[in-house]
Amino acid sequence: MKRVIVFCFLLLSITFIYGQFENTIITVSDAIVEEGDTLLIEVSTTGVLYEWDVIAFQFDLAFDESLIQYEGVTLGDMPLPANLIANEFEPGIIRVAYANYLNISGAGNLVTIEFSAIGEGDTALDIYDFKYNSTFLEDENLLDGTVTVVVPNPFSDVVITVDSPEAGLTEPFDLAVLTSELTTEMGGISFQFILIYDPGMMTFTGVYGLGDVPNMGNFIANETSPGVINVAYANVASITGDGSLCTIEFQPAGEEGESIVSLDSFKYNSTNLFNLEAGTVYFLGGPQEIEISKEIVSGWNWFSVNVVGEDMGINSVLSSIGNNGANIKNQSQSAIFYENVGWWGSLEDINNLSLYKLEADSAATWEYTGMPVDLASTTYDLSGGWNWISYAPQEPEDINYALDGLENGANIKNQSQSAIYYESVGWWGSLSTLQPQDGYMLQMDADQEFIYPLPAVRHQSVYSRQPAETYDDFNPHAYEYNAVLIASSDQPIAEDSHLIACCEGETRSICQILDYTSQFGRKFYSLMLYSNELNEADFQLYYRESAGSKMIEVSPEITFLADMTMGDFINPVIIDLNYSDNEDVLEPQKMITVYPNPFNPETNIHFELAEPGTAFIEIYNVKGQKLETLLNCELSAGKHWLTWNPQNQSSGIYLLNFQTADTKLIRKLILLK
Repeated sequence: MKRVIVFCFLLLSITFIYGQFENTIITVSDAIVEEGDTLLIEVSTTGVLYEWDVIAFQFDLAFDESLIQYEGVTLGDMPLPANLIANEFEPGIIRVAYANYLNISGAGNLVTIEFSAIGEGDTALDIYDFKYNSTFLEDENLLDGTVTVVVPNPFSDVVITVDSPEAGLTEPFDLAVLTSELTTEMGGISFQFILIYDPGMMTFTGVYGLGDVPNMGNFIANETSPGVINVAYANVASITGDGSLCTIEFQPAGEEGESIVSLDSFKYNSTNLFNLEAGTVYFLGGPQEIEISKEIVSGWNWFSVNVVGEDMGINSVLSSIGNNGANIKNQSQSAIFYENVGWWGSLEDINNLSLYKLEADSAATWEYTGMPVDLASTTYDLSGGWNWISYAPQEPEDINYALDGLENGANIKNQSQSAIYYESVGWWGSLSTLQPQDGYMLQMDADQEFIYPLPAVRHQSVYSRQPAETYDDFNPHAYEYNAVLIASSDQPIAEDSHLIACCEGETRSICQILDYTSQFGRKFYSLMLYSNELNEADFQLYYRESAGSKMIEVSPEITFLADMTMGDFINPVIIDLNYSDNEDVLEPQKMITVYPNPFNPETNIHFELAEPGTAFIEIYNVKGQKLETLLNCELSAGKHWLTWNPQNQSSGIYLLNFQTADTKLIRKLILLK
């Protein structure tokens, strides 16, 4: 009988001693670190009660000594300070022991073990033989940790964020993926990621584009399954700066609410990034305000406004350009800017129908906020002849889609491109896409009412960010008026050739070659001509076979008439390119540009010398009296510039005399004070 009692007592004692730790969990933390870094691993416990009389613990921890190296141990925040011993009693195994005379109670960190990362790879942190006092915990109560050691990551501090825009319920919207600062030293030339969204709230339209940070390169976005988009970009040039990497267009499903958009598996080059921040799209009922902007340069700028703001007064709409404006006009009204006073003139309000021509004294960014124009209720009353029109849609469109339904159109142009309409064929020319915030001059054969169509449904990225237009040192914004010249030749037109219009020795044109062999049977030169006069004679055409080659006279002089269209794609101006080496040439160094002109208070004079030599620049009044010598010295070959600021001269016309050993040119300058 005594034996049975003793056995039962021992069984109850054992059950009590272990049973109190039956639900106690010991956890080893995880870590992801770079090779060479220090990492701190915490060993934590769930709740321990005071009445359990726990005064000691001990455990072993195994790890891969080729990846991490043991450095030391410190007591955590849960136990009271007491004796703590730890040592690596054999390679890759640490034994930790703690003892006190006061009870341990609570939950939290028991110890923190310090390691250093010495090799790339993954290692388990295997904890075993854990005991409180003399009671071992079961293996299933011990949760191992994992350490991942990666090669040093130059992008470790870079944060990738999904933007959080407000969107309407019907109109497509762009969602941007943003990056924090990238440097050239990081060497990021590519990125890829997975974008995850709720297809019940929105759908991918198939339209995407590069943001303002990457250079132009190979870029693609594909929806691999509903709500999952794979994005990839590659180039040979490093990505630098911070801002938008790309934009992806979505169509709202039509429900109000919020929808989280997250990132997964983001890589710069082949390096994974872990600082990924999701965004939230807020779908709001009704149209939403948007901010539009356009870069304004010194000189003339053609623009239009496709939003309706609370105040469409000229001083409100143009407030963001500050004191940089000078003059503005539409087809029937104008205004002049006075510092500290504002805009004054017959043009008092800005509307959504008109092209505006703005002259600026210096560069500025124009910004304005308002509601998108309602295309269905925006009607253009077009008259036979020229009409200055806006572009009311919010998205770029192919010219033949944007002007679909325009039955009486003849010609259209912006500040640098043009197109001509042919019945049953459509619009053809250098102007192929109409852009928001651009303004256009449209020539009509007869009166007509016109409404822009609703945005087209697009299924590919036809409107990715394009490189900025370049004009080979020619500035079209220096001129108030333009005209169109369409030319061709019976001789072959070289791919890199140019047709150049000059007046008074200055380049006055932008040229684009259009290969319309399959449509009109030949190639064409599409030129935009420029002047500050409504009527200006002595425009001379020159042919240049390739960049840097001689400019050869190919046509008699022509007279510039503002808004004229000389030639078309059926009856172009024919030029003879069958020239010989004995023909007169205009060397590039004979070109000199003065900008702005007219000017106040100063103007810039740019010129180029093909070889070293003496250059003279002198200023005369209209009576032939010399006023100043701006330049008289030896100069190296290449481009040069200087500034003339006639502080002591009154408004009027002045003559600039430019001379080198074999060149003499006269320029007319107009000072307006």
